[in-house]
Amino acid sequence: MSETHTPPREFESDQPQDLPGWPKTIGIISIVWASLGLVCNSCGFAGPMIGRFFAGMAPPEKQAEIQQQMAANQPPAFLYVIMLGKVVLSVVLLSAGIMLLSRKAASRTLHLAWASLALLLVIGALVLGIMHAPEQAKKAQEAIAGAGPGAAGASFMSTSGALIGMAVGGAVITAIWPIFCLVWFGLMRKQPEAGIAEITA
Repeated sequence: MSETHTPPREFESDQPQDLPGWPKTIGIISIVWASLGLVCNSCGFAGPMIGRFFAGMAPPEKQAEIQQQMAANQPPAFLYVIMLGKVVLSVVLLSAGIMLLSRKAASRTLHLAWASLALLLVIGALVLGIMHAPEQAKKAQEAIAGAGPGAAGASFMSTSGALIGMAVGGAVITAIWPIFCLVWFGLMRKQPEAGIAEITA
């Protein structure tokens, strides 16, 4: 009597199916974007303090001239508040990107929170920049007219239109990633095919 051989059953793995690759891609971009924001805004925020430190090391006969030049090129006070806010938000985005690489569910909420706050900050910076453009243009024109300290750095900022254009251009560039994150994570559904279900806390 011939024996009936039952074909071997395929090995049933308990491992999850291939996970989607988008968390790694978006997580890396968020980390890079946050790192750039952290470095640039930290340098901008600390710039005046560093400038005053090096001005104090200059020869005495040059210190007055350097201080006048720094005063002529002094950014408006609201820019420091914005830069400080961007530093804090960069830390938030950096954390969100790292969490996304680890596929933690909280990364989605953190990205949405960051994107919302970042867009509010961009809009606020744009409005304040437009409001203060005439004042900054006037300071630049006075520096150029007197050919005094700060004239060289003020020549390209001597009109309100130029300053407003710079503000709008900066706002557009800064808003690219927050808008993408709002769309991507805001429209994401917690479904396996969307990849969000595989992100475990």
